[in-house]
Amino acid sequence: MSKKAMPDYDGKQYSIWSNYLYACRWLEKWEGKRIFALMGADVFFSVVQPLMQVALPGMVAAMLTSAYSPGRILFLIALYVVCLQVVSLAGQYLSETTRHNFFLFRITASIDYFRKCAEMDNQILESGKGRQKISAAQRTVLAGSDTGVEPFLKGFQDLAVCGLGATIYLVVVGMESIPLLIFLCLATLADAWVKRIANEKSKRYADMADKIWEDFDYLKKVTIDHENGKDIRMYRMQKWFQRAFDEILDRCAYVSNKRKNPLLVAGFVSSLIMLCRDGVLYGYLILQMIYGDLPVSLFLLYIGIAASFDGRMKGIFSILQNLSWQGQSISRYRDFMESGVLDEDGKAPIENAGKMHELRLEKVCFRYEGEDRDAVHEISLTIRPGEKLALVGMNGAGKTTLVKLLCGLLHPTSGRIFLDGKDISGLSPQAYYREFAVVFQDVFALAFSLEENVTCDRIGQTDEKRLTESLKKAGLWERTTGLPKGFHTSVSKDLDPEGVELSGGELQKLMLSRALYKNAPVVILDEPTASLDPIAESSMYEKYYEMTDKKTSVFISHRLSSTKFCDRILFMEDGKIVEEGTHRSLLELDGQYANMFRIQAGYYESGQGR
Repeated sequence: MSKKAMPDYDGKQYSIWSNYLYACRWLEKWEGKRIFALMGADVFFSVVQPLMQVALPGMVAAMLTSAYSPGRILFLIALYVVCLQVVSLAGQYLSETTRHNFFLFRITASIDYFRKCAEMDNQILESGKGRQKISAAQRTVLAGSDTGVEPFLKGFQDLAVCGLGATIYLVVVGMESIPLLIFLCLATLADAWVKRIANEKSKRYADMADKIWEDFDYLKKVTIDHENGKDIRMYRMQKWFQRAFDEILDRCAYVSNKRKNPLLVAGFVSSLIMLCRDGVLYGYLILQMIYGDLPVSLFLLYIGIAASFDGRMKGIFSILQNLSWQGQSISRYRDFMESGVLDEDGKAPIENAGKMHELRLEKVCFRYEGEDRDAVHEISLTIRPGEKLALVGMNGAGKTTLVKLLCGLLHPTSGRIFLDGKDISGLSPQAYYREFAVVFQDVFALAFSLEENVTCDRIGQTDEKRLTESLKKAGLWERTTGLPKGFHTSVSKDLDPEGVELSGGELQKLMLSRALYKNAPVVILDEPTASLDPIAESSMYEKYYEMTDKKTSVFISHRLSSTKFCDRILFMEDGKIVEEGTHRSLLELDGQYANMFRIQAGYYESGQGR
């Protein structure tokens, strides 16, 4: 296994206190201000209850050496123990309630994460850095109660408890001996310094750990996806997956050891420091009691304080170390939430919303992250209002990239795109999206009702007449009427056992229904008939002209026979438009389009395309 460190996460980093204030504002958003009163009460009782326990032996000793009667002594001790139990029960209730609220907050707050994923700039979403940010932020709210915002908030609660407790113990010790207080503080600082060094060394491998979990999540997702089951079994890929998981486990063990070793060394050194500290402290107290300068009751109190102080200090260092790690998670979540924002500020609305538009590209180039050449290069093009345009060419020619640029999902690396003469970079992104209805080649359906899949709206908000017309035009109405609950039937069995599974062709029709229901003035279809046989495809294209009447339309196709009815055809190669014209004019040109058309025609005439 390679032991080379993975690239560091290069997003923004924030201080631990900045992250805590952010988490508190986030907490207030979902839980309200009352949560802070609950947190304060939790801290108070969590500090008071251990103090009362530490003071109990000394109080009993003081009572026994006092002049009080046995009955009064028993009464006072019993009263103290009852109060201690009441405080203990109250503290336990508040602690559990606070932790429970933190848990519910984390689950509820994940809505912010999912909303951001759905609303962020698509170009950032598709980029490698964008996917890295998404994965890192996911662990803040979805990795369980031990990672992310929940243990971060818990950590500050515990830090407050340990810090206040330790401060009170130090004050009590200082009242007995200032030199002893100074010694305890120096020993504590030495212990903190050792653990800080270890923590810094351990943190260097945090990014490697994140990368390992990204790889593990990917393998896990691919392995359990039932769509991949056929290939895994037919091509006997089980051994490959086993090797991949074994490699990840090896990497995990390596990183775990690298993170653990500095902490083990720090733990050993810390134990030596604490041994010296306790030796001096106990020796001093014993001598004070032997010489009569310290009564038994105070000796027992200081011994209890010493034991509790040790626990509090170890707790503080452990909590600070954990907060440092969890703080990185909060930083990455914040970085994700602040990146890829669709900027609506100062952006103009669409002047001719809902009407046919002219789209114009001016020397547009686009290059994907990490690539050494443009996917789309120097394209200048005008699509007239109401025009039906076809994009054809081999795979990788840049057709889908051009479509994504047209509908605003990608932004030109250079050049400009205009809608009705307005540079789209100055238009409201959300308003611009509303002008487009797009069906991409990679179709998917949500595990909700067919109605919700088409309308993308809540039940009860549907225009049923428009829904019915959309399903009929897309050729899916007959299938819909045969479903158990009509268009209320769930599409997939993932959430509803009574749901139905649609075929690939039916899914494409479903997506076409969605585009028709939206009724946008610009329609873009990326291989809309890829899952249909040639006969079904021919039938679909006979309806295409009617579907896109009075709309500006662009569609991508590999089957060139389907482009005949288009006003104009663009043949793309290597990200450029190399031929342009009608079906007839391109055949007469006898160029690449004509050559591809003859090859496809011969393929179907020979019967191979059936």
